Amino acid sequence: MDPQERLNMLYSGDMQSMDVDTRLNHQAHPRRAQPGSTPVPSIQAEQGVSEFDFDPVTPVAIPVNEQFQLSYIRTLVIGIPVEGDRYLTELDQYVRSPSCTIPEMSPLSTTPSDDSGPVVPKELVLPLPDICRPPTIPTMFTPAVTMARFAINYCSGDLSKNVSERFYDGDKFWSRTWDLYFLPIPKSIDEKPFLLIPTVHAQALLDEINSALRINLTLMGQGKQGLVLEFDNDRLPRPEFIGQSQTVWQKNKLIDAIPKSTEIWENALKEVDPTVFKAFEEKIKASVATVKADRAAQKKAKQAKRDAAKKKLEQCLGRMQACFGLRPALKQNVEQPSFTSGQLDPVDVLTPAKFKFHDMPIFISVDVEWMEDYGVLTEVGISTLDMYNLQDVVPGDFGHMWLSKIQSRHLRVEEHRHYVNTKYLQGCPGNFDYGKSEFIPNAEIAKAVDDAFFKVPPLKSTGEKRTVILVGLNLQSDIMILQRKGCKTFRELDMSLPFPSTPIIKEVVDVAQLYRVYAEESQPPGLANLLKKLQLVGRHLHNAGNDAYHTLEALVTLMLQVAGEKPGAYERNPDGSAIPLPLPN
Repeated sequence: MDPQERLNMLYSGDMQSMDVDTRLNHQAHPRRAQPGSTPVPSIQAEQGVSEFDFDPVTPVAIPVNEQFQLSYIRTLVIGIPVEGDRYLTELDQYVRSPSCTIPEMSPLSTTPSDDSGPVVPKELVLPLPDICRPPTIPTMFTPAVTMARFAINYCSGDLSKNVSERFYDGDKFWSRTWDLYFLPIPKSIDEKPFLLIPTVHAQALLDEINSALRINLTLMGQGKQGLVLEFDNDRLPRPEFIGQSQTVWQKNKLIDAIPKSTEIWENALKEVDPTVFKAFEEKIKASVATVKADRAAQKKAKQAKRDAAKKKLEQCLGRMQACFGLRPALKQNVEQPSFTSGQLDPVDVLTPAKFKFHDMPIFISVDVEWMEDYGVLTEVGISTLDMYNLQDVVPGDFGHMWLSKIQSRHLRVEEHRHYVNTKYLQGCPGNFDYGKSEFIPNAEIAKAVDDAFFKVPPLKSTGEKRTVILVGLNLQSDIMILQRKGCKTFRELDMSLPFPSTPIIKEVVDVAQLYRVYAEESQPPGLANLLKKLQLVGRHLHNAGNDAYHTLEALVTLMLQVAGEKPGAYERNPDGSAIPLPLPN
């Protein structure tokens, strides 16, 4: 039967079309097996369809010891086969020990939130089956948030680092299976839900840590008050089970579903002896205090992390100035001289650099343009500044003599030459201002980029391998794209590190971050804003070649400004006094 005949039968509603084989080069055969007949392998079995013909209405018992086709498992209800006369429709769907993550609470919100994770449709949120509930409610609990920060709050020095790396970093703690409970407490104690886990589970984690690191961490002892709560009075509020979690997202969703009512607490306050309830309340406050202390410690840790990052950026700024010969090379564990304190003289842009160029590096700036909707690479900009060529060269006003030594290339992917960004930003691939664009086949673009780093000339005086410093603005996405294109230069460059490096690239410098720490701003500026702040003019931005040039231009200008450059040097007398401008006619 040819395809047109089959279509005619389908459109005319001919019921014989139900018996037509889906393979057009075979004869049709009956859809149902004859009663009492032995199933015989068929053409359908060859196509990946089960050779057993099941009635879709009549329940079918599962032969426990049979081996079924994959299509049988795929097309019928999935469950755990059981012995006896039970049918497929009666399968135990929730026998999934030890982890079951279906929440108990009311349907979860279907609106997107700030935290990552899929949005769960309301119709897919099922009530928590009894088999997922703990058979008995424990009597001893530990604050979950406090336990999640145990390595920071209750370990110190190298021990804290080792425990964190092995068992906490990267959300390892919340990736474990936890039975989560909450205790309804009034806002006067804490406005956030009081999340608890069974102490036996917390101790199991410590046992695992102790065994792996051969140490002896405990939940009891000096300075650990509130880590263990015992609920041995049925008349007092008790933790309520909310579900199991295996990810941060699941934990957050369970917390969002916690009811806000504190009726249980209020009723107990009225019914229980005041002395007993007061002691209970103090015990809860002591435990909640560990969570609040954890928040304070977390805030302190974040601030310490920001301070450390700022210090590293300040050191990076100093190293870059030393590379430009604007200050002596930095020394470890020694207070460095500064321009603001007068320990270093401001740069004189009419004389060559006062100090030797530290490491005599080559700065290479890279910028990438691609089509946002398709992820197609269209342009790569590469600019280089070899400090060897700046020897005995005066910076000039705004560093224009140094900037004249920048060499720039604009590589365009031949197959994508007609792509131009217009949706989110206006691209201008045809407006390269610092040379002539080069059209490179897509298959060769990675090699062309690699050549800029692999073919760096050695130091002429000694033949030594040169120091390469990669320069850019927010380079993570650009490096990721070049890695996907197969650039060997960036294969080992881990941009998730604060200051990444490889055997090829000694250091990665983000000019916007250097400006942020110099100007004491909270956020790094984009390229257009950075140029404006540095009193530079950027034309035809979002051309990869131009952006790469302007990035190096911004670095040079920033170095001179930090060194106390005074623009207008050509308009000043030798004694520093200003030369009067000629009056207009």
